[in-house]
Amino acid sequence: MIAHQSTRRLEGVRILFVVNVDWFFLSHRLPLLEAAVAEGAVVGVAARDSGRLTELEHAGIATYPLPMTRASRSVVEMFRSTLSISRAIRSFRPHVVHNVTIKPIIFGTLAARLLAREAAVINAISGFGFALQGEQSRFLRGLVLRSYRLLFKSERVTVVVQNDGAAQEVTSNGLASDAQIELVEGAGVDCQRFRPRQTPHLDDGPIRVLMASRILRDKGVVEFCSAANQISEPEIQATLAGSLDPQGNPTALTAAEVETLCESTGVNYIGEIEDMPRLLSESDIFVLPSYHEGLPKVLLEAAACGLPLVATDIPGNRPVVHHGVNGELVPVAETGPLAEAIARLAADGNLRERYGTASRETAVRRFAVEKVAASFVDMYARKAKA
Repeated sequence: MIAHQSTRRLEGVRILFVVNVDWFFLSHRLPLLEAAVAEGAVVGVAARDSGRLTELEHAGIATYPLPMTRASRSVVEMFRSTLSISRAIRSFRPHVVHNVTIKPIIFGTLAARLLAREAAVINAISGFGFALQGEQSRFLRGLVLRSYRLLFKSERVTVVVQNDGAAQEVTSNGLASDAQIELVEGAGVDCQRFRPRQTPHLDDGPIRVLMASRILRDKGVVEFCSAANQISEPEIQATLAGSLDPQGNPTALTAAEVETLCESTGVNYIGEIEDMPRLLSESDIFVLPSYHEGLPKVLLEAAACGLPLVATDIPGNRPVVHHGVNGELVPVAETGPLAEAIARLAADGNLRERYGTASRETAVRRFAVEKVAASFVDMYARKAKA
C-alpha cells in the first residue's frame, strides 16, 4: 500500500477549483476531482452555493461559498467575489488554481496572481458564447477580452480550450501565446452511464427527435421548432428539453415565448430533465443547432447513447459530429437544411443505425471521461512542478 501511494502523480498537490456555481461543478467536473484525488491531490472547491456544496463537504472536500451570480455586473459583486476567492486561496494555499467560466477566470486569476504567485493558474475557456459574440454584447466582449489579456500575461497561466476554433480565437485576440494553450476536448462522458438502448425502435411508431439544451435563441431553439414543423413525411415526434434561463443570458426565451413557439410548431416541451440517459435512450435522433459551442456535453452524451446526430457546422460541434459518418452538419441559423437533415435520417432506419454505431465508437474512443480526466491529471502534475 505504501509503495502504491508513493507512485501517485499528484501526491500532496493542492488544487483549488473556482467555478460559478456548485451544480455546474458536480455535473461537469466531478470525475476530474475524483481522478485528482485518486492520484493523491488535496482538492478544494470555491463556488456559489445553490444548496449542493454539502455534497462535496460530506466527501471530505474543502468548500468555499462565493457570492457570485451570473447575471450581475455590479462592481460591488466583483469586489466581493474577488475578496471571497482571495480568502479561499489564503486558507487553502493551492499549488494549482483551476478556474472555469468567465467570472471565475477573471476573479480567480486576479486573486491567484496577487496572493499565490507560485501557483499554476489553469483557465478553462469552454467557448466564446454570448458574452464574447454578438452585437448586443460588444461592450461586455471588450471588457472581458481586455481583462483576459491583462491577467493572462504570465508564464504561470495556462489556457485550456475545447476545440481548435477556440484556440484560434485565443491567439487571434491576443489573449495568450501558443505556448500557454492546451487543448482538452470537452468534459468527457461516462460511457457506462450513457449507453445505447437495448431494444430497437418500433417500426410502426413516429421517429422521436430530441433537442436538449438551455432554452436560448443562440442554441437554435427557434430553428429546431421551425424545422420540425416543416417535416410532414415521415412522421416525427419532436421533443425539446432543457431549463429556462430567465437571468444571465440576453438570448433566453421566456416561458410564454416557449409555450407559443411549441404550440405553433407542434413540438413537445418537457422542461428540465434529471434522467438524461433515459431520455436519450428513448430517442432516435439528437439535434443541436447551436450558433456557438465549446464542446457540448449533451452532444457527447447523445453520441455515447448511440444516436445519429444533427448539429450546426461550428468548431465546437465538429470534433463530435463527422458529416456523413455519424451525423449531419448543417449551416448555422438556417431552418431549411436542418429540416432536410432531420427528415433524411427519420426516413432511413439503416442510415440511423450506421450513424448511431459510429457515434458510440467515437464517444468511447475519443471522449470517455477517463481519457479527459487523465489529460487534466497530467496537466496538473506538469504545472504544479514547473
